[in-house]
Amino acid sequence: MSRPARHRRSSPRRAAFTLVEVIAASVVITLVAGGTMLALGRSIKSRDAATARYEAFSRAAAAVETIARDLQNVAREADLVRTKVGVLPGGDPGAERDQLLLTIESNRPVRPALIASGQQAEAPTSEVQYRLQNGPLGDDAPGTLTLWRRADPLPDDYPDSGGVAAPLVSGIVSISFQASDGVEWLDDWDSDNDGYPHLVRVTVTAAAGNPARTVTARRTIAIDRSEEHTSELQSRQYL
Repeated sequence: MSRPARHRRSSPRRAAFTLVEVIAASVVITLVAGGTMLALGRSIKSRDAATARYEAFSRAAAAVETIARDLQNVAREADLVRTKVGVLPGGDPGAERDQLLLTIESNRPVRPALIASGQQAEAPTSEVQYRLQNGPLGDDAPGTLTLWRRADPLPDDYPDSGGVAAPLVSGIVSISFQASDGVEWLDDWDSDNDGYPHLVRVTVTAAAGNPARTVTARRTIAIDRSEEHTSELQSRQYL
């Protein structure tokens, strides 16, 4: 017996992609890839900018906190000649190079050998000076300097020299100090003539990254004024 013939279903042939479809797909892929790369690039730039701002803030904050700690330990004497709070203005607006001179009470030695051996301070008070200058290696970024702290454990007639100077924070754009007499802020102050200030304001601007990102940190420190000091100032005003 002969088998009945089987009828196969006929299916339409699958057509290949047309040139127009290929071009359209390529354009879409290119746009998606370009958008992804653009978003990635912006993300990287944003991350780098945030990192630079954080580093700049860390530098400015470290400088301000170190200076504030010394201001809180200013030596207090009835005879103001035996102590010092001095603000020396310098630099230009936006690029201030002010200096700060202090006599502080400290139980930490100044000389590295004594610090390493854990010995006590050479004297109960020390002269301290803050200023901006080039770093120890001279590799500060353009437009920035390094904050230095100089300490002299033997106060003498030359409060702006002697002792041991050490670099603290690099990448500093500007540093300014202002002292208040309780009425107004002054850019210049000398405790020998003006007495103890009521307040000292410290402003530090630091930079980091390329292109540079700048951040400014500021802190106001109150100077303790006892009745003894007030009496001394009043007696000077009547002379």
